[in-house]
Amino acid sequence: VAVGVAKRILHDALAYSLDRKQFGQAICDFQLVQAMLADSQAELYAAECMTIDAARRRDAGQNVSTEASSAKMFATEMCGRVADRAVQILGGSGYMAEYGIERFYRDVRLFRLYEGTTQIQQIIIARNMVRDAKFGDDLDARDRAQQPAQAQARQRLVIGDHHPDRAHRATASSKTMSR
Repeated sequence: VAVGVAKRILHDALAYSLDRKQFGQAICDFQLVQAMLADSQAELYAAECMTIDAARRRDAGQNVSTEASSAKMFATEMCGRVADRAVQILGGSGYMAEYGIERFYRDVRLFRLYEGTTQIQQIIIARNMVRDAKFGDDLDARDRAQQPAQAQARQRLVIGDHHPDRAHRATASSKTMSR
């Protein structure tokens, strides 16, 4: 979704820069506008390539947890940057509803939140990198290493996380409230 939305935003920003005249020429002829368009196109291409690569690997039956998280993180962050540049290119018009860029600018922020925030994607990527560095292709060792952490997490869910200090504070605060 982020790649498709970024394509639309870039298309609209380019069309605007072709039509908008400043100092007797189209603003697309200004080098800084060209730089923003070029940066957006390069990042868009990279995100699209990452997404296609992850999908092809998944279709081939590979585990693509790292690649999918990398593509999601990069594509959603890229979409935000493309939207920001489009607002810059449109100037004050970038905030006007008639151009649509203002709506994209607001909406694309959500891409970095749903299906795992950017920070969650970073954790997944780093965790997988560390795991692969430690265990490589030894899936049995990888599974054994993850079992203790998973068992501890299940135990906390079943019996709760009853820390003695928390129990003391709860008892003390209930005594204070009853006075």
